[in-house]
Amino acid sequence: MPEPLFAFRWRLAGPRRQLFILNRRVIDAVRAVPENRSHPGDPIIGELDLSKANLRDVHVWSIGSAVLKGSLLISEGSVNWKLRSGAFARVWVTLTKNRPLRPRGIPGEVMRHGMIRTRDRMRKIAV
Repeated sequence: MPEPLFAFRWRLAGPRRQLFILNRRVIDAVRAVPENRSHPGDPIIGELDLSKANLRDVHVWSIGSAVLKGSLLISEGSVNWKLRSGAFARVWVTLTKNRPLRPRGIPGEVMRHGMIRTRDRMRKIAV
């Protein structure tokens, strides 16, 4: 069995940036090549409202048998985000009016390792 969601680079970035929780609609809207299903990093993509209005505090979710904790850090997109989604997408996620919506998603950490399968539902278990 592969080592679950752990890599050397996370030790450098810190535990709050182990993965990214992203909104499916944003990913679909900014994907430069619609057939390109890959995404840089280790994303959890779903139909989620990640806005500051909806997620005012740090949240903990269960998904499959894993437990994830979202961070309040704001991501402005990485070089890979710009390369895969285009310069316009990078500018769009950093617009002042869009920042409260967190279109680039939120960084998160693995609180409990577990098995996550496609179509597993995320359930908020703590705020």
